[in-house]
Amino acid sequence: MGRRMYRIGYDTHAKGETFEYEHKERYYVNVSLLSLKSLRDYDIGRGGEFYFKVERKWHERRVPDRGEIWLMENQVFTARQDFTLWTEFIELDEGDSKEIELDIELYERDPIKWDKKVFDVKLPIRLGEQTKYLILEDDDKQTKAKIKVSALRTRF
Repeated sequence: MGRRMYRIGYDTHAKGETFEYEHKERYYVNVSLLSLKSLRDYDIGRGGEFYFKVERKWHERRVPDRGEIWLMENQVFTARQDFTLWTEFIELDEGDSKEIELDIELYERDPIKWDKKVFDVKLPIRLGEQTKYLILEDDDKQTKAKIKVSALRTRF
């Protein structure tokens, strides 16, 4: 009778690898500018040049990346499509907090002096809630920004 040959296999799995489903929640956060209106003339007769800075934890973004949004007194800026201020995919483990906070700042650019901060708002966002529409305004209620906040759950 012939001999049987056995080949010894090796464990090729990564350390701690399992084939169980990971219970993670994924969210897509999108903050968009719908309109911006200024009732005040920041530069005498020249209108105002506006830009946003949005920050979360250690990431910061300037919108628009280059240039500014030019507005004269009583003029309204409306975007044809959503003008994205912030977008992010967030992945949470079980038991993590579903609250995040964005810091949204609107600046008026001044070529001679330092840029003037129009408003600074700390916006709390609850992940998984329906889309909200908010109005951000300065202390004098002279400059208003309408934004859309969406933080919906996603499979991706």
